[in-house]
Amino acid sequence: MMTPFDKLRVTRWLRVTLMAFALALALPQVTAAKVLPMEDAMGVIDVVHAHLPNSGDLDVNLVGEPPYAIAWWSAEKGHAGGSALEKKVGKNWTLVKMISGTFADASSLEALGVPASQANALIADLHRH
Repeated sequence: MMTPFDKLRVTRWLRVTLMAFALALALPQVTAAKVLPMEDAMGVIDVVHAHLPNSGDLDVNLVGEPPYAIAWWSAEKGHAGGSALEKKVGKNWTLVKMISGTFADASSLEALGVPASQANALIADLHRH
């Protein structure tokens, strides 16, 4: 038989559990891309430099969700701004698509073969920068 004290503890536990559940549903789901190891980051940047002439001094930023990464750069030093979607195949990074501007949404990445969960994480991380 439950004492009044036991009923109070159960009621509090239920209230806290329901509040935590409601809060979890109310908060937007935040996904973030993973941090690439230095070797991979350098590989991604090397692919950009290989496809853009005279880009050795270009400031390239990136986000990654292996085996995919997005590199982007601003218009500077005679170059237009742009973005590159890359995929790691074996030990090497390869160019999937290079565009002027940025990848707008996850569906644009999905159309290029990136799985939805990885596309969402990449775009979420892009928007944080």
